[in-house]
Amino acid sequence: MSGRSAAALVDDLYRTAIEQPDTVDEVLLGEWFTEAAAAVEGDRTAMKALRRATRLAIRLARRYSSRLGDFPDWRNGVDEALGSAGWEPQLDLARWAWESTPGDDTMAELRERYRAVHFVDLEE
Repeated sequence: MSGRSAAALVDDLYRTAIEQPDTVDEVLLGEWFTEAAAAVEGDRTAMKALRRATRLAIRLARRYSSRLGDFPDWRNGVDEALGSAGWEPQLDLARWAWESTPGDDTMAELRERYRAVHFVDLEE
């Protein structure tokens, strides 16, 4: 996998859905999905997580299109609208990255994503 991680690309999409919900349309989603699919090299399991993330981003954009979230950080908008389920696609993608290319960077991302879903810190 080259470039940014697929989980980071999902973060970008969620951030756009919260901060600029009116820009989330078929064109943006198509371009984003093409880039994200390339990042996971078309892996079936990872593609499933990307499709789920796309659906969740649409839900976020719909929720915040009528009112902008006044959050100290865009992640609070994901937490408010979707709870921990909103972070599950990124955890699935981090697991996929760990299985395909284990290393310190992927372990760090896996720990971060696990914490976001389960609200616990993993011991080093």
